[in-house]
Amino acid sequence: MTAGVASLGWAAGDVLVLTRRHLLQVLREPQALFWTMVQPITNVLLFVYVIGGIVALPDGGSYRDYLMAGVFTQTVVFSAASTAIGLAEDLQRGVVDRFRVLPVARSAVLLGRTVADLVRNTALLAVMMGIALLVGWRAPNGIGGVLAGAALIEFFAYAVGWLGVMIGLSVPNAQTATAAGLTWVFPLMFVSSSYVPLASLPGWLQPVAEWNPLTAVVSGARELFGTQAGVAGLGHPSIPLAHPAVTAVAWAVAVIAVSVPAAGRKYARLSRS
Repeated sequence: MTAGVASLGWAAGDVLVLTRRHLLQVLREPQALFWTMVQPITNVLLFVYVIGGIVALPDGGSYRDYLMAGVFTQTVVFSAASTAIGLAEDLQRGVVDRFRVLPVARSAVLLGRTVADLVRNTALLAVMMGIALLVGWRAPNGIGGVLAGAALIEFFAYAVGWLGVMIGLSVPNAQTATAAGLTWVFPLMFVSSSYVPLASLPGWLQPVAEWNPLTAVVSGARELFGTQAGVAGLGHPSIPLAHPAVTAVAWAVAVIAVSVPAAGRKYARLSRS
């Protein structure tokens, strides 16, 4: 048992070291972090000041408050592409090969990447929330609701990060990782309740959007923030809309259950090659 505890401590130490390495890379490339923030900030300004005036919620709620949970979720979910790109670049440069010949716990290489991205996403989400407050977003449930909503978004983003790991280990280069990491995000984001109420979608598309995992995450965050709106007009909401936070957690757990073992197998094959 003592040996098992020692091995666990050794692995945890390796995770911390590799997490620190990835975070230092972010600090040494502030331009990349800056441009990562430009798109969501632009989205906020466009949707609030350009499109917000023509989007009406069925229950008459504030579109500004409705919008922000979608922007927050988009910002951190897009980080899955960054995870895939970063891992693909490390593979191309031979960094992962060097880790494989060092006395480093195998799990630490992948965990260090995902934990570092979680820390980066937390900082990015905090900045985005500050900008949202500046343009008039308010969370009626107070700081507790904000923290709970942020935790829900971050948990789902961490799960999606493992999809990024799986993509990064599966593609031949960073350019392919960019395309593969972003292509699936856009349909999920726009066929959801992220930017428009589901009642505004065509009837045949509404059930698809209701069961979209991003709809659950965004609706769950709105519920926790106290800004839940836009569900009116759908008649009897489906299970994901009736219990969005629980559904979002279930989706995140399912993604982790599939992605982590798959990523582990892909990394093990690399180690044997």
